[in-house]
Amino acid sequence: MQKVYKEISFEKGRYQRIENYEIAAGYEPIFINTQFIWTSKEDINKDGKAEKINNTETWELGVFSSRQKAWREIKEINGKKTVVTNTLLFEVKDSNVASSKISTYKTVDSKNGLTTITRIYDVPDSDMATSVIYSYKIRNGNASQGESPVITVLKNYILVGGELYLETIQNTYSAMANTTKGDRRFVKVTQTYIDSNFNGILDKSDFLDSLTYIYWDKIKNASGTEMFAQAVESYVTIDGQKFIESLKYMYKEKRPDSTLAAVTELYEGRFDIQDGAILISVQKQWTTVKKGDKVVTKVIEGYSPEMLDMPVSRQEIKKIIANRNGQDIIITEIKNYELNSGILTSTQYIYNKYGPNGNQGPIITVYETYEIANFMTQRMEVFKKIEGGKILTVSRIFENEPATSTQHTSETITYKEKFNNTFKIVTAIYDPFISLTDPIATQKTYYDNAATTSQSKPYRVVKIVENYEFGISDPVLTQYVYFDNRVTQSGAKKVMVIENILNLAGSNFVESVQYVYHQAENSKLTKVTETRMGDFDNQDSDTFTTQIQKEYWDNVNGKSVKVSKVYEAGLDTPISTQYYYKEKGQRNGRDVALTVVESYETGLDRPISVQKTWKNIEDNHLAAYIENYEVDLAKPISVQVTWKALENNRIVTSVASYYYDGILSNLGADKGIMTELQKTYRESKNMSVTETYDMLVSTVKAISTQKTYYEIITTTEGKTRLARIIENYDYGMTLPSIQRMYYDMRKTETGGDSLRVVQVVESLISLGGTPFTLSVQYVFHKSDNVYVSQGVVTVIETYEGLFSDDLGADGKFTDAFLTQVQKDYSVIDNNRVKRATSYYEIGLLDTPINTQYSYREFSKADNKVYIYIDTFEYGLSQAISTQKTWRELDGQRIVTHSLNYEFGTLISEQLSWKQAETINNTLTIVSYTDTYESGLYTDRQRVYRLVISGSNSYQTVNENYEPMFSASEPVYVQKIYFKFDTTSDGKYRLVKVIDLYEYPLASEISSRQLIYFDERQLSDGSKRPVQVVENFIMLGGESYLETVQYVYHKLENVITDLNNQSAKTPRTVLIVETWEGDFSDGLDLDKLFKSAFATQIQKSYSIIDNGIVKKVTLYFEQGLDMPISMQISYK
Repeated sequence: MQKVYKEISFEKGRYQRIENYEIAAGYEPIFINTQFIWTSKEDINKDGKAEKINNTETWELGVFSSRQKAWREIKEINGKKTVVTNTLLFEVKDSNVASSKISTYKTVDSKNGLTTITRIYDVPDSDMATSVIYSYKIRNGNASQGESPVITVLKNYILVGGELYLETIQNTYSAMANTTKGDRRFVKVTQTYIDSNFNGILDKSDFLDSLTYIYWDKIKNASGTEMFAQAVESYVTIDGQKFIESLKYMYKEKRPDSTLAAVTELYEGRFDIQDGAILISVQKQWTTVKKGDKVVTKVIEGYSPEMLDMPVSRQEIKKIIANRNGQDIIITEIKNYELNSGILTSTQYIYNKYGPNGNQGPIITVYETYEIANFMTQRMEVFKKIEGGKILTVSRIFENEPATSTQHTSETITYKEKFNNTFKIVTAIYDPFISLTDPIATQKTYYDNAATTSQSKPYRVVKIVENYEFGISDPVLTQYVYFDNRVTQSGAKKVMVIENILNLAGSNFVESVQYVYHQAENSKLTKVTETRMGDFDNQDSDTFTTQIQKEYWDNVNGKSVKVSKVYEAGLDTPISTQYYYKEKGQRNGRDVALTVVESYETGLDRPISVQKTWKNIEDNHLAAYIENYEVDLAKPISVQVTWKALENNRIVTSVASYYYDGILSNLGADKGIMTELQKTYRESKNMSVTETYDMLVSTVKAISTQKTYYEIITTTEGKTRLARIIENYDYGMTLPSIQRMYYDMRKTETGGDSLRVVQVVESLISLGGTPFTLSVQYVFHKSDNVYVSQGVVTVIETYEGLFSDDLGADGKFTDAFLTQVQKDYSVIDNNRVKRATSYYEIGLLDTPINTQYSYREFSKADNKVYIYIDTFEYGLSQAISTQKTWRELDGQRIVTHSLNYEFGTLISEQLSWKQAETINNTLTIVSYTDTYESGLYTDRQRVYRLVISGSNSYQTVNENYEPMFSASEPVYVQKIYFKFDTTSDGKYRLVKVIDLYEYPLASEISSRQLIYFDERQLSDGSKRPVQVVENFIMLGGESYLETVQYVYHKLENVITDLNNQSAKTPRTVLIVETWEGDFSDGLDLDKLFKSAFATQIQKSYSIIDNGIVKKVTLYFEQGLDMPISMQISYK
């Protein structure tokens, strides 16, 4: 509906003011805009003659929206004089730069009758049309009631290589239709078809690509404001059934600078379910003119549904003329910016070109991506094809020399398939070097009702993402994605929730839940991802935050850098920081794009490591080279090469490590020797396998195999946790060592008084199919003043014991005790980044008893990289020991050389290597260590593992030789293994066995130890869990239990001031009780030996005396409070 007013002004003369209204069912006419129309004279086409100009100026919301200048001219087209109407569109007020030019004329077509031809020029001052539209009307012979009897047909052509190519055919008409709101109303219908047979007409063989309904409606927008908007419903048809794909609301809003922005809200979901529509994004677009440009720039700001008051992305789009393949064409330029800093993160250039079949299709859309100035980092080519009754969108990625390459490195095919009452979007990823018929990975996305972790609305419509891998019919991971109000580390707010779900034994288990949101921090737009774990079936009391990641863009040393900081819950300081960026480099004589990752630790002003990755096509696969830098950021210390291949009907990811003679100057893999190869593949939906090959030992048999899978466990205190299980198999072994890893809230010894999140690492051994816990570690981070300076450290607390009872009321183990604490961190010393590890004694947790510093140095003199490990004890300014290590190729093996110094004096040199040998008719990996002292060959160690004959266990064998005595006969052999045995208390239990064989009776055991944990009554009458060590000697072929030792920690009052030994201080000490007697009578009901007694009690701890760490050992006899002797040892 229009209201027309005729008016006069000094500026325009006579003009018309037109108020435009739209009609929405059930509402009064909706006011849309005001137009002012007048005529003027202007030499607009610069031919020296003034043309009559029809001006149309449009205002919306009281703000200038656009101005059109239209004029007519006569041109000769196809040999006929034709009236052409030209229109320039100006969208920036007071600017003479037009957004576009449109030329329209009419002709009579023998088939279609009166046809309107519209040429659109996105670069207005050029003669290259971006697109051409042929439109005509036909009768709707199948019009039903409520449908318009006339259809407008639009043939949409695009300019490709200087020729017109028919991209789509559209039918538009008005009709009564059912909309997503459940009502029936008049809509504008647009059917878009693909001309499948390239005959230029719409027939039955053409494929319906999309269907849209457009109408006006009163809505409540994303911000909650009631308003009128244009609604656009998009439908897809799959197997003859119509599904709604999305809903858009489009309206205008006034910007702070009094310009106009076009707002588009995009909704997806299940529109057939109440509250099933989900807001996906909000975009705001406006037009501007950059200084010096002759074309306009479209600015698009993107908003996330969880933060509508601040944009999360910004694009600036304009059309330019550029040369491709020797021809000038229209190209779309898109610049992507980080908002707060204005950092340009990437630039894309988009254009169309013919495929291999020329104008018979398909047309390829090319996306060139530049993340480095003037250097293309990726090219993507996208086209559509019809196959099996589906429209497939094919995307091919070119990563290796993308500007010129004809070989794509990956291919993605996207299509839609019917699923129950909805449809799935299927994205199949192919590796062209492996297969173009079987995808290496597939993702299926759809919307449906699901039970979630939300407390406000547990059952809701979510976006479901199913992830599949090659050869696995079930999804390996399922994700639920939706928006919800949650309590985050930054307070209560709306976030995007991502639930990561694993299917274990037929049941779904929520592995983790992530909260993703944006916020402004330090004037930077920051993306925050919080990860929560625990038992989400009991989320009120049993879930916790394990990690917080913050990402933003910054300008560092003139580079656009993406910064990623990782935090632990409760820490204000990041535990790690990484910088990601791209830079141009040269490898193998050609320019490549390097992806650089710099890793930092808090307090250090330089990276502790740098990784540079680039890609190359070789040996019929795409190889990624990973260069690792530490010593010299211009020269890597190592190179790894990774690639994918099809082996034994599964996708295998290989990672090859190379040895180079000296530091690397040429980074080609052919310049190094492959020393290790790792192959990783998925054995089932819940198990991945990594095989490690020592290429100088065996190229066909893995020296170790690791199997990783997930398992739902119940902890000793009855909590449900999802644990990652890692089984490690040594060469030839069928029995694994096992690690079980999960997150939990635990009370630590060094992490504060409250419960805190830790990663629990349980080390187990499996005998007879039953797992037994050997130790438990708590791994966490804390801000700590460790030895040198304040920083974030990684703390590892190690516990040993029975692990059979629940945790105590104080949150600590009741039948296990702390045996070691270490803290890992980095420091800068003498202009070197050094990795530090501090070790603490249980009774002296405030001060490290020693610290090791490891670092690398490059020696120009001999062209080698040396690894140094300096060990310091508290109070000493000089390292008590230093180890200098390097590797060399010796024939067909890599030998590790180690020079060992004490207080700067060379003590020994060691040579270590591995080789395959046949032992007991089994090919076995044997580790050798040869020791030289003062140039003399003094010692050899030979270590290997063997399966114990007739059992389901294995043993570690350590043979020790004295070459000056015998090079073939060991002076002693130690065998360590686990077994079930009867111990001194008469119980049959799992024990650790250490057997010692001594020369010359190398075939007979000389002594044996059985080690286990049990509850025992101690010499002071108390009862507690202890480590029990039973010491046997062999006499006449019989074993004789000589002594039993109890090992434990206890808080006692002990001497800490050597100058005042009468004063005592509480201190946790290590106690070893030695019992002797007749052990054959076993224990009484109070866990006390019936016929044995404590003969010695040893108490050990450390003190700091005169700035030096000193080891104190006190020796007691049973019944005496005072020690009978004291030993003080220090360096």
